Amino acid sequence: MKTFLCAVLACLAGLLAAAHLNAQLREANPVILKGSELSALQGLSIDDIVGFNYGSGDWTQIAIQIDERDIVNGTDIYFESGICNLVPQKCSRINIDLEVYTDANTFTGPDSDPNFDADDELVFMADKAGGQAPPGSYPATVDAGAARVEVELTDPINSAVSYVYLFENTDDLDPSAGVNDVTYNFVLLAGSYSNYRTGFGTNPENSVVTTPSYRQHFADRWIKDEINVFLGSGVDILDRHKTLFPTFACSHTDEGYSYGEGAFIANIDGPIRAIRSYLGSLSGPLTQRDHIFYSDNEEIVTYLRVHAIQGNMDIYDYSPNASGMTYYNNLNQAGVTIDGVDDAVVTGILDWEMVSGEQGTMFMTHQLETNIDLGQITSRYVDNVNNVGADACTGDDHAYGFSGPELLSIPDTDPATSPENFLTARRKVLYKSGNKVPDDCLFFLQQQQQALIVVTSSSGGSTCNVPGSLRTDQISKVSARANWGSTSALSYTLRWRPIGAPTWTTVSGIAQSPYTITGLVRGSSYEWQVRSDCSGESSAFSASTVFSTLVCDAALVPTGLVATPTSSSSADFDWDDMEAQSYHLQIYKVKKNGTLSLVHENTSIPTNSYSYAGLNDRDDYAFRVRSLCLGVYSAWSANVVFTLSGAKQAATLPAVTGLAAGVRSGIYPNPVVNSYRHEIQSDRDRELQVEWRDAQGRLLRNDTWRVRSGLNVREFTLIGMAAGVYTITIKDESGRTVERLRLLKH
Repeated sequence: MKTFLCAVLACLAGLLAAAHLNAQLREANPVILKGSELSALQGLSIDDIVGFNYGSGDWTQIAIQIDERDIVNGTDIYFESGICNLVPQKCSRINIDLEVYTDANTFTGPDSDPNFDADDELVFMADKAGGQAPPGSYPATVDAGAARVEVELTDPINSAVSYVYLFENTDDLDPSAGVNDVTYNFVLLAGSYSNYRTGFGTNPENSVVTTPSYRQHFADRWIKDEINVFLGSGVDILDRHKTLFPTFACSHTDEGYSYGEGAFIANIDGPIRAIRSYLGSLSGPLTQRDHIFYSDNEEIVTYLRVHAIQGNMDIYDYSPNASGMTYYNNLNQAGVTIDGVDDAVVTGILDWEMVSGEQGTMFMTHQLETNIDLGQITSRYVDNVNNVGADACTGDDHAYGFSGPELLSIPDTDPATSPENFLTARRKVLYKSGNKVPDDCLFFLQQQQQALIVVTSSSGGSTCNVPGSLRTDQISKVSARANWGSTSALSYTLRWRPIGAPTWTTVSGIAQSPYTITGLVRGSSYEWQVRSDCSGESSAFSASTVFSTLVCDAALVPTGLVATPTSSSSADFDWDDMEAQSYHLQIYKVKKNGTLSLVHENTSIPTNSYSYAGLNDRDDYAFRVRSLCLGVYSAWSANVVFTLSGAKQAATLPAVTGLAAGVRSGIYPNPVVNSYRHEIQSDRDRELQVEWRDAQGRLLRNDTWRVRSGLNVREFTLIGMAAGVYTITIKDESGRTVERLRLLKH
């Protein structure tokens, strides 16, 4: 798995200087164990497992929570009777098996195995751990000889070691231990979930999550519109959590996703965490978002499953109540004031963000997990009280501290068409009291970068346990290091294979973790498993851990460019293999006055060769190429000028000056039924004002578009708009009209 954690936090000297053994100091850190790591407890009722810590010669019960998971088909999540029976033409889009949380109160239904099984999750908080108990000892409320699992937690930051013990519940104890850290009230205004519209249409909610640290409100599936930080003043500081694509347009928004087809997977209100999990984002019916709420933090996990898209922004747009707070991120650590007045900020790859003031503090980290080649990875920040354009889109007509990561150009992740591709985005949020600075919260990032090392050992069942705590690191183009938690095994057997391959490569007799897997192929996806080999027996193999080798290490400027004419209207373009994720090519026509006009552009060429037809043997042309690696482009290559009767080298590539007004655009199709594409060709990066008016001249919408040099494409839906003629006017920065188009809506 390629993990884009794009900055490595420097050592925070003295931050945890007071740490000591048997004192787990980690706050806001859940420990999540799969059932496959707790084989001694598998098969028990989920109410028949309890947790304890040990200290000063005594046992204390702690809260645990078990959330059941299962493999469920998308058709069942959407409709209780199955979408294949109700809408057969949509069946193939969502007829995909997914491992998800289960819920008897949604169409997902309960776990097919009601007992604790391999894919279920058991969670407790790390700060509840204690010291190590004497071997074989039990609390007085648990029968001696019952299943017993020791969970050892080692903190790599400070070497602190602590323990939690899990037992078979033999005395009717409450697994929550009387704790209720979070309350989630899912309220569908239509009443019972049986009334939920999984096809097109809104499903208004009045759902609220409340913890001692914060409160959140949801108005529909994708619409989070309130956050109150109780550790601060408690005012609502959020306008909307916005997921927007394509970037710089309002064609796909939180409101659009909620209107489009979708369904809830699960709504879980537990003592330690609450879970809000759902599917559906217009043309991505299996795109999934999980909100996981803890007492003082939350995790938002988005599983993108959609056709290739131009980009995506994951944005927190704050409300006027956030005025006076300070916004920070890893690129702008001095901070800027949120006040509705734009600031100059550095954009780029975000590792963390933070907003803080008397209203409270939110510290957020970002992580991407994917095996696909992404375009540019950057960020957005807008602070404009008068913003009513593409940044506002939904919610109020302001952009207060509008901020978050932005991805440009995302390949197909739809499992129906590209089942091998995946992209998962994780946003983790820590809530703290007001008026903090980044140094007060960076421990939260460090804890994620240096995860707890978890080792389990059991008695009362088999002592040859399946290894847990699996992770992959030190990934290169041809190798990767497999890590796992130690057990009582004499040795271990490791096996790996390319995803989908029938045969494993197996190595036995490994003395201990880690083990470096070599001889891999760059840019390929693999899975590995490990088992314990004990005296006279072996455990089962662990669940698979997936990773992808790197395609490249750095973006290199392409060399060896050659244009080879193949006919009177076509040519082949070749250059040296730079081991890049992809390449960006531009072809220009060279005019008689020496200026250039862009003829063709492709931003995502997978190999170091390309063919193009559509040239003219009477003209001169030039082409250039740049490479993409890990979301960063190289500089452009030296250009090659050529004709269809031969090619020649030129010294420099002039600027594009071939567009009379600098902007040219078109609408396809036109007339329009439900949706259309607006293609814009620009001679440079610029801002455009775009107005939509009806046949009576009434202004319907006014957006600011930020377009880049070259071809820009936006998609729009017209669902709900009346048939008729609409005028689209495009103006440049000076207010001059550069294009006026008429659109006919049927």
